[in-house]
Amino acid sequence: MSGFEVVTCEVKHQGMVRTVKMIRDGDTLAPYFPASIWLMNEYYRKPRGYDQLAHQVANFLNFAKSKGIEPLQVDAFFLEAYLDKHLFQEKGLEASTVEHYHGFIAKFYRAMEHLGFIEKAIEVSEYINHSLQEEINLSAGTKNSLDPFGLYAKYLTYKDFETLSGYVDKKNARLRRRDELILRVAYETGCRGAEIVDPDNFSIQRIKSELKKAQSSQRNEFLYAIIGKGRGSGKVRKIAFPTALAKDILRYVNTFHVSGDIAFGSARDIRLSTSYPSKIYKSCKDAILLNGNANTPNLDMWIRHSRTRTFHGLRHTYATNLANRLRALNENYEQLRERLGHESLDTTNIYINFEILLHGNAEEQNAKMVDRVSDASQVRYVTEEFE
Repeated sequence: MSGFEVVTCEVKHQGMVRTVKMIRDGDTLAPYFPASIWLMNEYYRKPRGYDQLAHQVANFLNFAKSKGIEPLQVDAFFLEAYLDKHLFQEKGLEASTVEHYHGFIAKFYRAMEHLGFIEKAIEVSEYINHSLQEEINLSAGTKNSLDPFGLYAKYLTYKDFETLSGYVDKKNARLRRRDELILRVAYETGCRGAEIVDPDNFSIQRIKSELKKAQSSQRNEFLYAIIGKGRGSGKVRKIAFPTALAKDILRYVNTFHVSGDIAFGSARDIRLSTSYPSKIYKSCKDAILLNGNANTPNLDMWIRHSRTRTFHGLRHTYATNLANRLRALNENYEQLRERLGHESLDTTNIYINFEILLHGNAEEQNAKMVDRVSDASQVRYVTEEFE
């Protein structure tokens, strides 16, 4: 059985004959129109790197064919298997190369929806697991630098966050408040977007129950179990949930008579897409860039780092702020690793070092590293009675 292959052909465009790449089925020798049409559009948009892109598309199509799957019918689990298991683990490609594949696959399926080949594009962005995402973050910076994740560009001060959430643009008061709270949950708990819109995580009844326990003990935060995004259908971890935030979520639920049990659902109280939180962030960021003026705090940072600042940066900001809090209270940094669900101590240390560079004394770096903590019994949890 032959696979998909890249062929060169000539097409007439605007009175000129151009040489372009197409994808054809090696068995039937017939063009595979969905990919071929997209490739031609990409050629006219950006010729540079076009040949490489054509072969990468063919590789992806052949992987699907080898599994007996029509490329336009793949699901999210298939995409995770391709990006993580096949490219990253089995083929040993660099994380930056995998991220390139991830980018063109996302663009390909958006185009397929636009061209009418599929009804709805797959939410590709949410199907990279923790370990691979960390490697991608590292490859985006310099592994030996003091800021390998590029946190300086992504970190938001509280004024920056107020600016961001102030640009939530919804005419409907309920939806505007919902979107503000989604941003706030990420900023104050470090949750990923997919985790926030997961109904199993932010259930109205469960928030009510846990808040009631916290209030009876007069705590300003409580431990709250969520299912994380990533490998193995997610791992359970406990986040520190501020009671003030929980109260505001329930106030929103009561004010707008949210039905069902999904805290952050659509106007019809059904589940939001996993990419929706990222869309909120991008919409707000675009509004800042369009409407910002001399009175906008740190507008130069928004302009300079517009491509780098994404919804996931709210998680980076939370991690940095938590590291600052733990250092100020002389608490054990193991909490940082647990709250974020990091598998690697090296990842946690990056946030610790960045926070010290941002706020503190560099002499403390060596004394505060997570991997130097040997006695877990000395960890003082602010919320330990809720374990």
